Amino acid sequence: MDVDDFREAGKVVRRTLRRAEREISVGDDLLEVAEYLEDMIRDEGAEPAFPVNLSLNEVAAHYTPGPEGGPEIEPGSILKVDVGAHVNGAIGDAAITLVFDHELGERLAETAREALEAAIEVIRPGVTCREVGRAIGEVCRERGFRPVTGLTGHEIERWNLHAGVSIPNDDLPGYEDELKEGMILAVEPFVTTEEGDGDVEPGRYVEIFSVKNPNQRSRVNLRRIYEERRSLPFARRWLGSSASKLELLRLSRVGALKAYPELVERNGEPVAQWEHTVLVTEDGCEVLTR
Repeated sequence: MDVDDFREAGKVVRRTLRRAEREISVGDDLLEVAEYLEDMIRDEGAEPAFPVNLSLNEVAAHYTPGPEGGPEIEPGSILKVDVGAHVNGAIGDAAITLVFDHELGERLAETAREALEAAIEVIRPGVTCREVGRAIGEVCRERGFRPVTGLTGHEIERWNLHAGVSIPNDDLPGYEDELKEGMILAVEPFVTTEEGDGDVEPGRYVEIFSVKNPNQRSRVNLRRIYEERRSLPFARRWLGSSASKLELLRLSRVGALKAYPELVERNGEPVAQWEHTVLVTEDGCEVLTR
């Protein structure tokens, strides 16, 4: 498999996250942050593989601001910044957690980062997805926290963000698939407190969608979106005034779109995330987003 485009996408993601780490601060509006980071991806010669996710506190994933605006970052916030870029459909996907004056959040974020490094250490051909999850879960519990098992990492293929095997965040049955050389994986530990449920549920906000049936009749030009993105997710705000939220939700109900509501920790506990995209090699893995 030609991985040059995947490597290039990974470099774009890395540079974007480094900029985010340096520049995002208390008082920033999340809509401005999202658009700034997405514009940076485009300026680098790539395209967003999905809308930049900016999930605060108990929101674990899939929050991106709508066109009306987003909340501001407040002191005490825990912000997951999840960025994807694609080059000719080859995807890089990585995330960091930024913490703003929140001691517990700092420990959660460091645990997520250490759990990711532990997972990377065990990845090689022949290892099962469950073994990778075991490495993640062990680090979380050693630090006194709980892995969020309701979310998983995922295999990536060209134009397909969630393809093939899934990587659990703990030692769980049902994940016995063996890793093979050449697989590209997004590994993303999510960590919460001991008081957390360890699972997520849909929240109120839905701003991310992907096309399932481009032939459905609609005021939204689904065919154009599909020709540009295939099944990769998009944000409502990318469509301008041509798409109302009601219309997009209607299209999701009839199966023309898939909706991605924000995902919230069931007990309302804070969540941290860290993520890299890796290529499984002959004797280990190559981290494409570092």
